[in-house]
Amino acid sequence: MGESEDSSASAPSSAPVPSPDLFPLPPSSRELPSEPPRLLTAQEGKAFHERLGCLSWVARDTRPDLSQGCNQLSRHSSAPTQADAAYLLSLLRYARRTATSRILRISRSDVPPTSSPLSTKSWSDAALGSAGNAHPQSGWLFTLKSAILHWRAFSQKRVARSST
Repeated sequence: MGESEDSSASAPSSAPVPSPDLFPLPPSSRELPSEPPRLLTAQEGKAFHERLGCLSWVARDTRPDLSQGCNQLSRHSSAPTQADAAYLLSLLRYARRTATSRILRISRSDVPPTSSPLSTKSWSDAALGSAGNAHPQSGWLFTLKSAILHWRAFSQKRVARSST
């Protein structure tokens, strides 16, 4: 550290440092806000859209762990708020922290020999709507051994009024 840098930056802080693998959670949509959220200015909104577009492209092509967060933020892109901008920045920080993580990996051992049957695994999950958004979230992931073949996270178009 050079002498020209601020010496207070090296002082230990009392705030706990989150684990680098901790995935950022979106603002709570289960609680309705007590006051209307502050919308972003036109300039802040443009920066929000540019960052979200870049992150969505990365999520679609190489990072399934970012898909759900990008999907949730995309639903608010017509009128983004300060909370949405803060969540987007936390997703960007998470993506930077985990940039060298091997999420998508395909090796020779992932491809079965032609004499053995081909087997895949799949996972799916869904979440009910919340007070702020009645549309349920769904997603799935398909793998061949440890290689991710396809993933998707999305908001369902239909809303169930009852589960019975």
